[in-house]
Amino acid sequence: MRKSALLIATIFLGSAMFANVNQNSQEAEESGLKTEVQVSEKDPAPSGFTTEPTDAIFDLLFQFPVGVGGGEYAVATDGNFIYTAAWNSANFYKYQMDGVYLESFTIAGAGNCRDLTYDGEYFYAAPNSTTIYQMDFTNQTLVGTITAPAAVRGIAYDANNDAFWVTNGWNPPIRLISRTGTVLQTLNTTASSFSGLAWENVTEGAPYLWAHTQPASNNILVQIDINTGATLQTYDVANSVTFEPGSISGGMVITDQVVPGKWAFLGTAQNDNIWALELADAAPAVAPGAPADLNVVAGAMGALNAEISFNNPAVTVGGDPLTELDAVMIHRNGELIHTINNPVIGGAVTYTDNNVPAAGMFAYEVVGENSAGTGVPATQSVYIGHDVPAAPGNPVLVAQGENGFLTWDAPTEGLNGGYFTIENLVYSIVRFPGSQTVATNLTTTEFLDDDIPSYGSYYYEIIASNNYGDGGIATSNAALLGGELSGDFIAVINMPSGNKKVFLLNAFDGGIVLDNFIDLDAIDAGTPKDVLQVNDQIWVSDQIRDRVDRFDMGGNYLGTIGGGATGGLDNIRGMGIVNDEVWLSNAGTQNGAPGNAIVRISFDGEILGNFPVNGSPWEPMMYGDEVLLSFSASGGFTSRIERLDYNGNHLGSWNTPGEINFIQQISTMDNDHVLAAGFSSPAGVYEYNTQGVQVGLIPGTSSGPRGCLQLGNGNILWTNGSGTHIVDINTGVSSTIIPGSSQFADFVTFGTTPPVLPGDANCDGDVNVIDVLTVINYILGANPEPFCFENADVNGDGTIDVSDALGIVNLIVSSK
Repeated sequence: MRKSALLIATIFLGSAMFANVNQNSQEAEESGLKTEVQVSEKDPAPSGFTTEPTDAIFDLLFQFPVGVGGGEYAVATDGNFIYTAAWNSANFYKYQMDGVYLESFTIAGAGNCRDLTYDGEYFYAAPNSTTIYQMDFTNQTLVGTITAPAAVRGIAYDANNDAFWVTNGWNPPIRLISRTGTVLQTLNTTASSFSGLAWENVTEGAPYLWAHTQPASNNILVQIDINTGATLQTYDVANSVTFEPGSISGGMVITDQVVPGKWAFLGTAQNDNIWALELADAAPAVAPGAPADLNVVAGAMGALNAEISFNNPAVTVGGDPLTELDAVMIHRNGELIHTINNPVIGGAVTYTDNNVPAAGMFAYEVVGENSAGTGVPATQSVYIGHDVPAAPGNPVLVAQGENGFLTWDAPTEGLNGGYFTIENLVYSIVRFPGSQTVATNLTTTEFLDDDIPSYGSYYYEIIASNNYGDGGIATSNAALLGGELSGDFIAVINMPSGNKKVFLLNAFDGGIVLDNFIDLDAIDAGTPKDVLQVNDQIWVSDQIRDRVDRFDMGGNYLGTIGGGATGGLDNIRGMGIVNDEVWLSNAGTQNGAPGNAIVRISFDGEILGNFPVNGSPWEPMMYGDEVLLSFSASGGFTSRIERLDYNGNHLGSWNTPGEINFIQQISTMDNDHVLAAGFSSPAGVYEYNTQGVQVGLIPGTSSGPRGCLQLGNGNILWTNGSGTHIVDINTGVSSTIIPGSSQFADFVTFGTTPPVLPGDANCDGDVNVIDVLTVINYILGANPEPFCFENADVNGDGTIDVSDALGIVNLIVSSK
């Protein structure tokens, strides 16, 4: 008892990379290195045309680093903002014109965009497919689509034809297509390895096409004759722009909107920088330079007018003192609204535009003119009139029984920065999936949806409106509504780019129960590999993020194990529960990781240690009183399934080494046989008896399997780079149930009461001093979470007090 008391007192006193970034294919399984999902997209078969510089017009105008990376590829501008897009996700990114990164956004129905182009109203891009997206970036909506004759990577708007030049993937021919997708011209060229494409009509002999290419994993501009396809000149952008080692070309446009007085190439080096090079002057050198200090102020209280002030040009486009200024013109949205004749050079001007037709965003342009021609404009956009509301803030969805309870904050400003009041502010609520409008004209900032159609994962959009129209849209978190899950299910990872998630399937027949149980894109997943239930949590290992992400049984994110430069994990794969702890396969040495090893993790997420293994490990699995561990060939060791004891000692090979290759997931069948997914030739899901003797190949599984499980009805579920499939054991026919790259699968159980573990107050499956601290915090009113009352009530008297803390101490001492 003295020992227990001393321990209690002491507790009271003490309680105060190797990731390849150049993609040769979107699916490159590791063979000792992790290479599955890369962040730069590279032509796997680069062309070999000459890249010797042949002109010197390419002066650097600016360069600045990308704001996010991780797939930034396309670039374009409307003169108000610079936008980029990620090739490997649904994300778009927004920058100020001076390069300051602002935000990311998504557009429903669009994503994975390569090159971008702009027609003066909308942006266009394709995800390396035959579908071209027409997008409104201001309202972040998909306006329409165009169907191209082949997969489109590079795209350029042709203003002369009101049509689009598109590449044939990385390669020629380049085609001119109409807005309906009709081919108007086909252009063969020796240029290739296209990552971006642009059209211009401003240099001598124009129009021309310019391609941004990567013939040798670099950044090459190529000028192409628009009639013959001949390569006219090439330029290595590295002669002007400073790149990080290994940077390769992304998207490119030609625009006069980024530097006053200049037509410029605006391009990207993927995940590195955004740059602009001079193409030509946009105005004569002795024409007026840009007016100075332009300021446009919208009318007060929503009035439809604007006050425009500026100083007339004082210098030429070339920078010399201006001696001739004949007129200054003011345009609104491209329409001339006022001309000042015989203006004073450098003089101050104020003009009021009293003829704004309606509320909206207006672009004002002020430009001088003399005998040499029209000069360089100054521009500013401003919202005039009463504005619609911005998006509601802080949307939160929680389950209340079977219902969904939604709350949010009222917007306090206009969607476009215009004049806004809360008068006549109402909300509409749309439930997803299904896009069902469930409420309109709400005046409060909460809503109870008591008509959930069935159990599932739901989220909501909250649309704010006023008398002037619909405003911003807020999207809630997802929550499981309509009751509670109960029983056994299968969790499987599905990870097509931009849509990585965990599905829940019926454990008996593999039918889809929830198609978005866990949204992995929300936590910036890389290559989520394995999924495992650990008590009342779901763990997901991420091969290239070098971490294990933890979720509760509702799919809500709880935290991360590992990750980062000191996380202790690198190139991780499968997991298994072994002797009351989690064993995790590790193959890399970055981040302080141990190389080919099993990393031991407690149920509360603490890394306990590791032990080395002989080869590249994939999936540990308890089997009888031993552990089976699958391997791919590495470092002179063959692909095999190894036997280990609970201390990590090697007991020998379980199967015949080398008989199947690159073994990823292994799992047990109802007859205690073992399924093994052999990824490489002779690829297939193989069945082994209890002695490790191969007894058969599951038919229809020979295309690079990764995961494998037996369903309750006896059929075999398996996964590979093209989806999740089920083999009917009676017919041998394999059918796809979930398209898109899939990884491992495992059984999970919902709705059962976990067994009582006396002393485990913090519910982590272990009893230690942390549980004593948890009980003490509970006694002191700190309300610790999680807290397992039955486990903490060691003496079973229905209350938690000091005697329970002492009881846990005694349990700890007696176990030593």
